[in-house]
Amino acid sequence: MSETHVTVTQRSHRARLALVAALALAIAAAAIWAVFGGPIGILLLIAPVPWMFAIGARRGVALAISAPLLLSWWLLAAVLAATAATGVPMLAAVITLWAIIGLGGAAACVSRVDVVRLPSAASLVAWLPSLLGAVIWLGTVVASHVVPGASRIGWVMGGDSANNILFAREVVYRGGIVFGPEENPVPLTSVLMGVSIASGRDGVAPQQLLEHDLSAFAGLWALLVALICVLAGTVAASIVRSLTLRPLTIGIVAAGASCLPLTWFVSGYPIEFGFFNTMVALVVVLAAFLCFLSYRTGPALVLAVQAFAATLLLAVWSPLVLLPAALGLVVVAFSWRGLLSVRRLGLWVLLFAFAQMLAFGIAVVLPSVLALGDFLTAQGGAHGFRKVMLPFFGLAAAVLAIIALRGHRSSALAGTLAFVAASGAGLGILLFISRNEPSPWTYYPLKFAWLASVVLIVILAGLLPALVVRVLRSHTAQNLGVAAAMVVTVCAVIVMPAVAFGLDTRAPAARIIDGDYLGEGDVVAEQVVALADPEQSHILWDSGEHYEPAVNFWLMTMWADSMNENFDLRSAAYGLEGTEDLAVLCRNIELMGGGTIVHSRVPGLQQQLDEACPGTGAEVVDAQAAAG
Repeated sequence: MSETHVTVTQRSHRARLALVAALALAIAAAAIWAVFGGPIGILLLIAPVPWMFAIGARRGVALAISAPLLLSWWLLAAVLAATAATGVPMLAAVITLWAIIGLGGAAACVSRVDVVRLPSAASLVAWLPSLLGAVIWLGTVVASHVVPGASRIGWVMGGDSANNILFAREVVYRGGIVFGPEENPVPLTSVLMGVSIASGRDGVAPQQLLEHDLSAFAGLWALLVALICVLAGTVAASIVRSLTLRPLTIGIVAAGASCLPLTWFVSGYPIEFGFFNTMVALVVVLAAFLCFLSYRTGPALVLAVQAFAATLLLAVWSPLVLLPAALGLVVVAFSWRGLLSVRRLGLWVLLFAFAQMLAFGIAVVLPSVLALGDFLTAQGGAHGFRKVMLPFFGLAAAVLAIIALRGHRSSALAGTLAFVAASGAGLGILLFISRNEPSPWTYYPLKFAWLASVVLIVILAGLLPALVVRVLRSHTAQNLGVAAAMVVTVCAVIVMPAVAFGLDTRAPAARIIDGDYLGEGDVVAEQVVALADPEQSHILWDSGEHYEPAVNFWLMTMWADSMNENFDLRSAAYGLEGTEDLAVLCRNIELMGGGTIVHSRVPGLQQQLDEACPGTGAEVVDAQAAAG
């Protein structure tokens, strides 16, 4: 062996050790920061990274990203169920366990440091561009804290966001999640939010709790959108990689697809309606599909991960469970001989994966479906997208997959066809359940069609350039064609809602910087935060504030401070727009326990309240003077 070879090997060995040591230090720093009130999301995000390196050495990028992510989320939910049942402090348990997971993974890498692969220049060119969308998005969110007039927290205050905050607070108050017929049957969203708002909460003054919770919520939502960007880029790039190994071609696809979540159709719509759970669901579905693409390298592990993904979807948005189920069936159909030969630890892991899925489905989900089955036919609030949207994307994906990937040993072909079939079956089931409604296209079918369409668009972002690669022969022509295909795909997703549905398609990043969500900038959000005092109730009444209904909705909902109690108050919060009935104001003051400070510009309102609802102790202050 030459001296030069020994020197290169030694350098490579030291570089691997330095990488693992850097990861260990980062994990330790994140854990210490979380102990002292820092955002725990950073620890949750980086603790699985050493295991990604360990898995990636044997199984590839797709499985290395998806498996640790999904398993860590499942473990987080299990830990919070255990802390609620045992009384162990929730935050301390999560910080300790994730520090152990991260540092344990680093130790495992050190013990087998030679199998830790440092990314080559070609790998960086191929996979690093999948971070493009995340960098743009996170840069926008950071900039919103310094750009005058930008929306720092107001962008996460739309639609269902107030209820999301209350569900998260229930997790904090209970020290975890509780299962039962009267409990939240889809707790994964609350798990992630509850842990996020719990971090640093003990040192916050009561009057600043809502601002703390909204800031943590905005940070978590931002991280999930960034994660979806990375997953979208990696999924599309992995599909193209089944036809070409050229790094530049793969990198172009990864960069373009990673920008798809920055569009209104993918992330702007849920931000507008407060559909935070859909962000969680998209992470799980995209990670499950990405994991499936590696099933030939480890069918038992991929099948087990699909079972865990199914449980996560049952815990966030149950109708989507058919998607990983279909992918799991494909794994069984194509790898059943290998699965039958699984022994020892692999067999136990596989059995446990299916046991926990069945246990959660039977013990938690099924009773909730039986008790709350009518909810599946609820009208709700969702955009009425065209009924042909999902069939169009499904047919396009199936045709493109067959044309572009036929003759290749590509798992993407089987995965795409299975996903299309499961999407059609899921939509059909939901429409059948709603068949007796005036229109079967109720809330759940509409939302399911949109979610499945988002994932199919990501898949199409991989299939379209794959077709280009198959048709064109010249490397230069392929790269130019792939770049053009990605530009067309992103532009189509940007303009489609405006052309097909007549909707405002401004990108959420642009709206955040412009402060165009709840009023101008964070003026309305800051008013809500200032008045949301848990020790003193406030309400606006004919105050001259354009966003008075929104302010009152948040003030009343936050005063309720529970999803299990004060139902009348939370219900009343939805009915204030356009009413000037003094009896309504009196009832709301009574529901808030009396002693409410009423911000109004109505002359003589104090006397009117004293006569209409004496004994409530309401105090009227001038709205303009209070604002000043």
